[in-house]
Amino acid sequence: MENLALTIELVPEPCWHINLRSEFDKKKWQQIRQSCLKKNGKECKVCQYKPKALDCHEVWHYNDETKVQSLANVIPLCKSCHLVKHPGLAMMLANDGKYNFDKLIRHFLHINGNGITEEDFMVYMQHSFEEQDERNQHKWTQDISFIYDYDVDLF
Repeated sequence: MENLALTIELVPEPCWHINLRSEFDKKKWQQIRQSCLKKNGKECKVCQYKPKALDCHEVWHYNDETKVQSLANVIPLCKSCHLVKHPGLAMMLANDGKYNFDKLIRHFLHINGNGITEEDFMVYMQHSFEEQDERNQHKWTQDISFIYDYDVDLF
């Protein structure tokens, strides 16, 4: 599926829990978060919803040849869009009775429209998990140099 407004972005398992929040202390993370909201406005970057609270989502690009995970952006997302980015987390929450996974599917279909069906979403999600499974087999180097140009005093 191409040209989707809302996409799945699965992180390879070796990179789980290695992110800006874990690399910087709480004060620095809050500076990054506030800079993200200031740069992007206080609405979801995907659906333009303006909830009371937004998540700041790290957008990563993967070079499958060099095995480098590079931070490309930090964007504000509403909870619904953020869970679409991470359907594995949404599934775990659903299994614990804390989330209705059908809501994720409906949100994905609503945002992307264009005749995309639930079956299309399931095929797309399966493909995303297969890509993640392949990436899980490798050790990744992380490049967060993007954040140094983010107008935040990190040191």
